[in-house]
Amino acid sequence: MYRLESEFDPIVFANATKYGVPLIIHLAETAAEMKDSQAAHGGLSPVAYLDSLGVLGPRTLAAHVVWTTPARTYTSVDGVFAAGDVADDYYRQAITAAGTGCMAALDAERWLAHHGHP
Repeated sequence: MYRLESEFDPIVFANATKYGVPLIIHLAETAAEMKDSQAAHGGLSPVAYLDSLGVLGPRTLAAHVVWTTPARTYTSVDGVFAAGDVADDYYRQAITAAGTGCMAALDAERWLAHHGHP
């Protein structure tokens, strides 16, 4: 998301939806990206900005999402969770990936149940 041209985004997102393929995007990787996104998009974080475009969903995989809510799997978007090296800027790919992966799975399961999904 950090370096994509705004005119390019709708084409990529529309084609991923049209053809039913996943959209994989690097997102919220650096403090500079967070700052630039907030300045360019009315205070929205990179995650919140893509959510406002309707990009985040079951076919979207966001990689390297380091800039989220500290010590939690929650992100700024309801129903979107982060784990492992994407959520831990200190330990990265150490054993935290397994632990936070379980945390994110539990949070997602609770969120789905709360929103009436089996």
